[in-house]
Amino acid sequence: MKIWLFLIFIMSKNKSSILKQAKLFNFKDKQTMIGAMKKERISLTCAPGGENHRGNQLIGRMPIKGEGFTAGDIDGIGPYFEANGHAGRVEVLNLNELSGVDKIMGLKDEHQGRVLLLRNWVQNEMQEAESKETYTEGVYRELVADEWDSKYLDPNKHPDLLDADGKPVLDPTDPKGKRVLRDTTKHGRVMNKLARRNICYALDMDQKPDYAEGKGTIVNLKTKAKLFKAVERLKQMIAEGLIAIDSKTEVIINVVEGNRYYDLKKTGIGFHGDTERVVVICITIGGGGGYPMRWQWFKDGMPVGKPIDIELNDGDVYVMSEKSVGADWKKKVIYTLRHAAGAEKYRTLKKWENRREAYEARVKAKAEKLSFKVKSTKPTKPKNKIVIKGKRKRVVIKGKVAENDKKNRRKTTINGGLKKEC
Repeated sequence: MKIWLFLIFIMSKNKSSILKQAKLFNFKDKQTMIGAMKKERISLTCAPGGENHRGNQLIGRMPIKGEGFTAGDIDGIGPYFEANGHAGRVEVLNLNELSGVDKIMGLKDEHQGRVLLLRNWVQNEMQEAESKETYTEGVYRELVADEWDSKYLDPNKHPDLLDADGKPVLDPTDPKGKRVLRDTTKHGRVMNKLARRNICYALDMDQKPDYAEGKGTIVNLKTKAKLFKAVERLKQMIAEGLIAIDSKTEVIINVVEGNRYYDLKKTGIGFHGDTERVVVICITIGGGGGYPMRWQWFKDGMPVGKPIDIELNDGDVYVMSEKSVGADWKKKVIYTLRHAAGAEKYRTLKKWENRREAYEARVKAKAEKLSFKVKSTKPTKPKNKIVIKGKRKRVVIKGKVAENDKKNRRKTTINGGLKKEC
């Protein structure tokens, strides 16, 4: 009887898991699809390069410092979009001013962070009059037809130790007999994605996943008609805006990196900067309205100033300046920006606030140590050096000779005095 109940439990667990996975990809009718669309958010980041997970295969090309949008670009194209028929609200966020910190406000141009928000851009710019569904619904339908990656390669973890038959070797010291030994001679273990799902859409490129090699799913962007059309139109509009303000910045999109936050209450992404790119043009699909996103300034590994919060809705687009993207976020000696999004646990600053007291104590101790070192350092008089030349002795006063050596060269006598000028 117990065995039978156990089998029923396992079967029901597997069934619920299969149903949960099916909900991610399959819909019976439009209402079911719209309902699912409100319960998850898909971000589509358009850039020269992207990846299915941090540290995995780079798709497109490496970022080039300085090719991203400048603060001046964002400040300029914001009014351009307003003046040239964008029906939605246009906002330009000055992340330096919003920090509330004078030092951050006064940073040089290259350290000025801006974000352009184009509210409801997809529906306003791309909606087809004859269509019975919104343009974002059409894009969503295209996206959910693909199976998104739920695994990735963690390059910092050791893989499972395998026996001669390729089966995992269990740890003999584990009383439950479930723990698998790790192969400490290698790096790279395939892990399950819990915080989100991923996929990349690239021009003229298809790829099946090979997680053990750090390769995720890639789908040809041109096979997604609605998404491709929206990306091309957005690219064109931004390029026209840059030309109008006499900017030399180019708009290059090789990859659309998809992040799928399939459960609004549990999924998200923590504070980070994008080291794989310096350009971010991001389209939001779904999200249920009011999807939270946050930017935060950091220095010395600690938050500085006020957090900058926004809420994203279906069809919104945001464009980051290069500083806002945070490619330099690992540099602790300068002010940098990080961003986070999703559930509260991903956006909270609590772990840093818990370290604040210890951090300030270290800073104070370091300052006191430096101050004591400066006070205790006194200038010492140079010792006189006795030089014996032949039978004569002379005392060379180091300070005096060092000071006068250059200007009195060949003018001094053997005793150190100046020759009389005739």
